[in-house]
Amino acid sequence: MQTTRLRLASKPKNGGNICLNTDRGENTFVLLNQNTEMKKLNHFFLIILTLAGMLGCQKDPLGPDDIKSNVKLLNIDTLEQKILAAYTGKSVGMQYMIAQNGILVKQNAIGMARLDVNYPAMEYTTTHRNGVHSVSKTLTAIGLVSVLEEYNISIDDWIYPYLPSDWYVHDEVFNITFRELLTHMSGLRGTEDTYAEMKDYMCDSTFGTKTYSYANINFTLCRIIIPFIVAHEDMEYYILSGHADELPLVTANIYIEEMRNRVFIPAQIDPDIDMKIWDQDMAGGDAHAVCCYDYTNQAVAGSPHPDCTLIGGAGGWYMNSAELGSVLSYFFAGLLPGVDADLLIDNQLGMYDITLSGHRLFTHNGGSNSSLAVWMHVEKEDVDIVFMFNSDKNDFDFGQIEEDVMQMYDESFL
Repeated sequence: MQTTRLRLASKPKNGGNICLNTDRGENTFVLLNQNTEMKKLNHFFLIILTLAGMLGCQKDPLGPDDIKSNVKLLNIDTLEQKILAAYTGKSVGMQYMIAQNGILVKQNAIGMARLDVNYPAMEYTTTHRNGVHSVSKTLTAIGLVSVLEEYNISIDDWIYPYLPSDWYVHDEVFNITFRELLTHMSGLRGTEDTYAEMKDYMCDSTFGTKTYSYANINFTLCRIIIPFIVAHEDMEYYILSGHADELPLVTANIYIEEMRNRVFIPAQIDPDIDMKIWDQDMAGGDAHAVCCYDYTNQAVAGSPHPDCTLIGGAGGWYMNSAELGSVLSYFFAGLLPGVDADLLIDNQLGMYDITLSGHRLFTHNGGSNSSLAVWMHVEKEDVDIVFMFNSDKNDFDFGQIEEDVMQMYDESFL
């Protein structure tokens, strides 16, 4: 049996403890709602058009609401009308976006971001942000694959050399690969989210068979692994110098910074994106932040997104539908630097490949804290769809939202 190889530990390069700046200025980013941001994404669209020209692609000129598919055209206006008919008034609030070929075509919000019980009441807008919950797994998978590629690590390599050296791990851990983590095939079970919980679990737990079993720990573990790859010697220094108690926050901050630099900033969204309420909503405390409710009992005060800094990876990112849509558009266009999109897509890393109503799509959804999120990418027409709801127990079945939306999608070919 192989054992973990320790590298020579050294003091962090800047001396002292690793401390990342967590101060946040006022957020001014609104995707496609401000001229400055339109210019940013126009640069992306210009790249797409240039690449298409270089490849000699010849396509019929279509308007933004029509996408050619066989002999019929997908009419996005019709799709939006069906979405509104199906979901208006069925939740406290809803936000959605539809993009085609990397271009934001539709963006809307209906209902309430805050009810009177969380005075002041506010209507839901397209710029409001909310937690995306397990959709974060897709984002974490993209970030981890970017790290693996930079450090020449295969998704079929073992994860154990990149775990903290003071973790006493079960023998089964030595047989887990990155691919198995990102596809829930590792044998790990459970929802252990904190650093301490994962440390205990990896030593004492009974592992399952290596068959598919959805478990948050596969992706919360990535929050630890990424820092132990990109800053291995610094992480080991904390352990060997007696400061391992600082690693929960240190690893979380490095994970957040790596995700910003590898996923969010290249996708042209706000560089201050975080796993807690960080934007202009915090100008007066949380008085302007979205609150999340039980749709069946709206007299009970809702709660804003919690601080997920120390429990993120499987969930936790705080953003709006257009920002998530921007990440998807850059990703599926292969324009996130250092990210092998085909590797993630072909191996279903952090996402699912399914066919509904005759359409192949990639998707992931998530829900927690009385709110829900889902993304879908329809391969043939290159369409991205994102929904966010700030309530649960809604008047529709979120468990079959992909199936329902794809039925609407299929009926929108005219």
